[in-house]
Parts: sequence; C-alpha cells; structure tokens
Amino acid sequence: MDQLLENLQGILTVGTDGDTEHALHNKTINTVIVDNLSVYYWDLKLLNSDPKYHEQLGYTTKTSGHEYYIKLISILQEIRMKYKCNIITSSWNNSFEKGHNYSGATDCEVTDLDSVTFLPQRYLMEFDYLIHKSSSSDVKSRIYNKLAGQWIGIA
Repeated sequence: MDQLLENLQGILTVGTDGDTEHALHNKTINTVIVDNLSVYYWDLKLLNSDPKYHEQLGYTTKTSGHEYYIKLISILQEIRMKYKCNIITSSWNNSFEKGHNYSGATDCEVTDLDSVTFLPQRYLMEFDYLIHKSSSSDVKSRIYNKLAGQWIGIA
C-alpha cells in the first residue's frame, strides 16, 4: 500500500517540481483506476489488530489499516480535484475477503454494503457511485445509491 500511495502522490506533484520530462507533464488525465484493493485486505486487517506488524509486513508507517484507507481516499480526492478526473477503485467481493474463516469478518459494521465488501464504509462512501457486478445467477448486478442508502438493480 505504501508504494501505491507514493505513486498516487507522484501524480499530484507532476508539474509542481519543474520536471518537464515526466510522462504525465502537459497531459490530460481523464481517469485514475486503482485495480483490486483486495490485494491489501489481509495485511491491513492485521494492521487493524495491531499496528506493530507494520515492519514485518513491509509497511513504512506504524498505523492502522483504516488509516491507510483514509490516506488513500484523501490522495484520490486531491487527484480528482486537481485534474477534474474520474476515480475508479475495484476489489473482490466479501467472499474473497472472508477467506476460509468467516470469523475474521465479524468486527465489521453490519450494513447493506457488507453484503458485498468489507472495505471500510468510510472509504466507500466517499465515492459518488458504488457498483456491484455479479457473476452469480442468484445475485443481480446493482448500483448503490448512497443518498437513499439502498441498492438499485440494473440489467
């Protein structure tokens, strides 16, 4: 996660340090995509239980997993404001995040969003839209309307 945050922070500094050779210098950024936050799920969950694991996991900052999500959304919001661009993040569903032991997910606040993902609600609610793409015939794809606090089915 540290490397991801550093790379995103680098997007914010383009054009501010006099570097005209940067690949993004004088370019328009339309969309920033952070693909598969689930890759960090177990590490950040362990940091939530005890931030002392940061060195063992290769993280530079001794902080909780939730703080990493807050840093990520803060940087993404800055990028969105600076470049007036779309921000998309993706993750696996909560079946992946539960792993082989559902008890690892019991500390989550139970919400409609927890039926899909265990990414922190504070992180998720910073986005304009939440889309759940289902490959299951039992569960339909849908969009979360955060103003109404409910899911809307889509075809």
